[in-house]
Amino acid sequence: MRPQRRSGLTEAATTLMLRRLPEDWDAQRIVEWLRENRLKLTQIDFLYVPFDKRADCNIELAFINFVDHSAAKKVYNIIVRQNRDGIWNTVVSAGNIQGFDWNLAYFLARFGHQGVWEKDAPLIFRDGYQLE
Repeated sequence: MRPQRRSGLTEAATTLMLRRLPEDWDAQRIVEWLRENRLKLTQIDFLYVPFDKRADCNIELAFINFVDHSAAKKVYNIIVRQNRDGIWNTVVSAGNIQGFDWNLAYFLARFGHQGVWEKDAPLIFRDGYQLE
């Protein structure tokens, strides 16, 4: 029997899914939160917060892909600790889709190329800079 991993993530996970995200948070607010927690934007390459246009708010989900597992694990542990400390009540887990390529491919398959021009399109990062 394998011992349970303390982080709650598989060893290869690079994409985190956040549930119960505050409704007023968008991708830019998550970027701010990452910075507030001393995380470098060089550690992420994909950030997507699905948005409900009819309700004019997010659907309380976010998907963040990190460039490696150690960065994902660090953020996972920060969220778990902040939940325990009562700072927020966001559920974090490994995303069903893992990796930059697969996350971007899924978004394009679902929303088409025109989706990248929407205000709620995923944010793409390279070397710490957001691509426009």
